[in-house]
Amino acid sequence: MSLDAASPHRMHQPMNGSQSLTQAIAKIRHGFLDCLDSRIVLIETTWAAFRSGGVDARQSFDVALNEVHRISGIAASLGFLDISQHAAALEQRLNDLGSGIAVDHEVRTIDREVDAFLNTLESLLG
Repeated sequence: MSLDAASPHRMHQPMNGSQSLTQAIAKIRHGFLDCLDSRIVLIETTWAAFRSGGVDARQSFDVALNEVHRISGIAASLGFLDISQHAAALEQRLNDLGSGIAVDHEVRTIDREVDAFLNTLESLLG
């Protein structure tokens, strides 16, 4: 059975490995940026819920912390090193707060750090 160029069953020529990897990473980077708006909203809302001190405050804190952690790892993998470093520093501050190392009066400082981080993420959106 011969397969010509017009055949729907034609075998595709593989791209060179470097080109296909670059394209795959570009697609993933684009997906990361596409989802960034919803990640920002998630951190904003869960941080606000934590700060309000309601019954779900700890759960809200954990969701915000986990999202910052995810962004830190994903951003590093995709070459957004500044975002990754900013996220990692914020994650450490949140971990300190969650474990009681950071004292309550530092929460206002952490509020500003959360805001600065979210502003940095928003700057990626243009």
